[in-house]
Amino acid sequence: GDSIDFGNLQQGKEDASGASNGVRGLFMGGGDHPGPANVFTEIDYVTIASLGNAKDFGDLITARRHHAGFSSPTRGFVAAGWAPGVSGLDSIEYVNIATLGNAADFGDTVSVQYGSSGYSNAVRGVVYMGSNPSSGNVNTLCYITMSTLGNALDFGDVSANHYGTDGVSSPTRGVIGGGDPAVATIEYFQIMTTGNAVDFGDLNTGVKHAAACSNGHGGL
Repeated sequence: GDSIDFGNLQQGKEDASGASNGVRGLFMGGGDHPGPANVFTEIDYVTIASLGNAKDFGDLITARRHHAGFSSPTRGFVAAGWAPGVSGLDSIEYVNIATLGNAADFGDTVSVQYGSSGYSNAVRGVVYMGSNPSSGNVNTLCYITMSTLGNALDFGDVSANHYGTDGVSSPTRGVIGGGDPAVATIEYFQIMTTGNAVDFGDLNTGVKHAAACSNGHGGL
């Protein structure tokens, strides 16, 4: 069925990322349109079970858009992205979702990128890296163990180089869909086993810069 109104963010934005622990939903960073003059550090949050407008959670260390977002049951993460005056970011930041406050430094991704997407189960977070104006699109996946601090490690590759992907996760799989320029490809990987992504199928039509969500089904 159709969606219904929930409420509003603190301000209009695009290219933000999301995280949740099943109780709270976070909207992190982003920028205005048409921009790209304004890029935000703000983190909004909602209580998922209750309708209403988002409230202020805290701030990221670095304003960013076109970044990856993912979460464990306790922590929310942003990784990579685009900020004014730089070709891309490699920093990873995190917050404790149950406690309001500003983000802290976690480590770095394997390279400077933007147009990234994030995937996670309760243990690992995986980032599909995206693009860099200097080196172009890449097909690299990297991962972190979310309960620790440290730099990301190489995970594997996807079959094609693109950015602006969307993706979803189960407790076992990450599923990558779409990308710029508007592709229909879907690929998946096993989150707890490093390795390259493999073909899953296709979307109904090619899309880029989309958003996706999933439940916690572990059968896939």
